Amino acid sequence: MAAVQTKALTEEVDLGDRAVWSVSSAKPGFGVAQLRDDSIHTLWQSEGPQPHFIRIEFPKKTAVSRISIFVDVTMDDSYTPCRLSIAVGSFKQDLQVIKLVELRNPRGWQDIKLGTEEEANEKDDDESEDEDDESIAIKGHLFQIAVLANHLNGKDTHIRAVKIFGPRTYVEHPFPSACTPVHKFYRIILSFSRVPEHL
Repeated sequence: MAAVQTKALTEEVDLGDRAVWSVSSAKPGFGVAQLRDDSIHTLWQSEGPQPHFIRIEFPKKTAVSRISIFVDVTMDDSYTPCRLSIAVGSFKQDLQVIKLVELRNPRGWQDIKLGTEEEANEKDDDESEDEDDESIAIKGHLFQIAVLANHLNGKDTHIRAVKIFGPRTYVEHPFPSACTPVHKFYRIILSFSRVPEHL
């Protein structure tokens, strides 16, 4: 089995395991499990009329910065998506399309950024630092990838892998890290300053 690898960005974290995944239709043996198994040799194959959907639902509102999909026209020919939309919302009934994507003879990972630096710069200056950290991400409970059309007007679609990423959040601690020499020094000092329990 070939492991799925996409560009590792240090300021992002893979959110896929935090969500519930579903698809609009699937040929038996080519469903969500194959889409999420970290192999580009397995795939999701839809089985029904277009558009085809992948839905990624989080238990709470989650900031997502990028969705990456693995498609390859040389392997999948007319099953290869050529037009996608990305929608976000709280549930299926209020989904709003935020991106339309055209893929021309794609081979490999296709990165779809959900926010842009320009959008981040338009944020008000009085926002908190936490909001600034997530300003190039889109928040929602439900994210939907829709396959609107396939290469050579194919009916059903193949997608070999999907990854969903969000901004990495950092928690600042007032004390030094446990692995630093400074922290070890403080621990030694504190151990000598403790009062024995019998006094």
